Amino acid sequence: MIFEVDRWPDCTAVMWTHAAEDKSVPVFIKKSVFIHWKSENGLRQLLMSSSIDWTKPRLINGFLLSGLPVLKECLKMKGFPNPENMVDCELNDTAYYLHKTAPRTENMTDDNVTISPLKPEHSQLVSRSWKFGGTTAAEEYLHYQISTFPSACVYDKDGNPLSWI
Repeated sequence: MIFEVDRWPDCTAVMWTHAAEDKSVPVFIKKSVFIHWKSENGLRQLLMSSSIDWTKPRLINGFLLSGLPVLKECLKMKGFPNPENMVDCELNDTAYYLHKTAPRTENMTDDNVTISPLKPEHSQLVSRSWKFGGTTAAEEYLHYQISTFPSACVYDKDGNPLSWI
């Protein structure tokens, strides 16, 4: 792994990713960048001094939407083409996503459906329905996500997935 901070030893922002040459890391993880910060100035300093090549496709995980203006500002200063219209970005505030949207199941009375976590074997189905899916890499990524993180799926009475988050 590669770690970068805004300053040392009193860092207020940290970023980590995997080395491109690390063969043990799945392809989808190599494109991932994880960023955590306590102050906008720390985030700004980290983004401006980082060794990340922002012209290559990146998946920024767990990035709070409150930092989006700073990200756009830094990308613009680094010459990223048109950061105001990040058309290839799908934005979500992943730090709160599952916590705030996962359904409560204790009052459910319908015998025709059940709610439980997604199963890893459903990664192909999820990949086919995802706008970025349909590839082996996407299926591998979704299998990892389903196996690692919380999820919720509505199953019909025969156990077929109907809807998921």
